[in-house]
Amino acid sequence: MLAAKNSDTSPPVPVPVPVPQYPNMPTASERHADNWPDSQSLSTSKGGNVVMRELTIDDFVERALEQPNQPIYHYTSSSGMLGIMKAKPTQLWASEATALNDVTEVRNGWEFISAWLQTQDSTDPIIRAMRDTTEADFINKASGIYVLSSTTRNDDSQLWISYGEAGKGYALELDPVVPLLIRNSEIRPVDQVLPTGTFRIQLPIEVSRWYHVLYDDDKKRLALYQFAENARRIQANLANYLLDDETRDSEFQGHIAFGLATIARFFKSETLSGENEVRATIAMFGSESGSLQQFRNTNLGITTYIPVTAATELPIPDPPVVYQDDDISGLGLPVKSIIIGPQLKRDGQQRTVEGLCERANLHGVEIRKSKVPF
Repeated sequence: MLAAKNSDTSPPVPVPVPVPQYPNMPTASERHADNWPDSQSLSTSKGGNVVMRELTIDDFVERALEQPNQPIYHYTSSSGMLGIMKAKPTQLWASEATALNDVTEVRNGWEFISAWLQTQDSTDPIIRAMRDTTEADFINKASGIYVLSSTTRNDDSQLWISYGEAGKGYALELDPVVPLLIRNSEIRPVDQVLPTGTFRIQLPIEVSRWYHVLYDDDKKRLALYQFAENARRIQANLANYLLDDETRDSEFQGHIAFGLATIARFFKSETLSGENEVRATIAMFGSESGSLQQFRNTNLGITTYIPVTAATELPIPDPPVVYQDDDISGLGLPVKSIIIGPQLKRDGQQRTVEGLCERANLHGVEIRKSKVPF
C-alpha cells in the first residue's frame, strides 16, 4: 500500500555535511597510549634530576607539516648573495612576517584555521584552546614570527624572475637536514627549581626545521587534525610533571598560540603551488629577545630580520641556540652548490664565486651556470 503524499510544503531540514575523514588519524585509545616518538619525549635526566626540556614548535607541528627529502634552493640577488657570504658565519635572513611580499597570506592562513575550527567539536578542550587563540588579539599581530623561504625547484625560470634579480642573481643549494641555529649573545634559558627537580620552562626564541608549504586545502585540514593530536599528547604528558596549574596552562596555551601562528605561515593559495616553497620559522616569545633583531630597508619600508646560520660540524645543541662563548668554527650554511643566474654572462664569474666561497670558508661547493635560456 502506497503512503499518502505529504502535503507539507515547508522546506526540508538541511542535512549537516559530515567532516571528511582522513587516513592514519589516531584512534581515541591511541591518543592516550604511551607510544610517543623519541623526538617528542619531554624530559631528560640531568645530574640525577628529571629535567623537562623546552617545548618547541616542532613538537606541535611534527607530522602535521612535511619535511623536504631533497635539496632546497634559495634564490637571491647579487647584493643578497654578498650579504649571505660575507657574514661570519654565513647566514640567511629570516624576515618578519609583516615584511613578506604578500602580507595578506598571513591573515588568509588564520582565516582558514578559524573556519576549520568552526567544524570541530566545541566541547573538546584542545579545540577550545585553539579557538581561544584565533579569537584573541594574537591573530592580528604578525610580529614575533620570522620566516626563511626556499624552494625545491632547481634552476627555474619563473623563480629567477621573481626572486633571483630577473636572472642576474644566484641560487644556493642547501641541505635541509642540517639544523638551523641562531647565535645568541644575551639570552639564556631560565630554569625553575622545584622539590621534584629542575624544570626549564620556556625559551624566548625557537627555530623550526624546514617544512613544505601547504597549498591544497585537504592537506591543510589534515595538518590541523595532526596539530590537535600533537597538542593533546603534549597536554597529557605535561600532567606527569608537578608544575602548578597556572604555569602548566600558561606554557601550554602559549605554545598553542605560537604553533598555530607557525602553521598559518605555511598555508598559501593553491594558485602559488608552482613555487614549491619550503619554509623555516623563528618564533620570538618576549621583548628580551629583541636584541637579536637587525634592520634593513625593503620596498615596504624599514623592517626587522634575524640572521640564521646552521651547525655544519658542531654537535647539535638543544635548544638550537649558540651563545657568545661557544666555539663557532663549525657554524655556517650547508651550501652544496651555487647556480649563477642566466643573465650573468660575464667571463670570470665562476672564478669570482669560487673566490667568494673560499673567503667564506665554504669548501667543496659546486659552482655551475644556469641552463635556463634568457
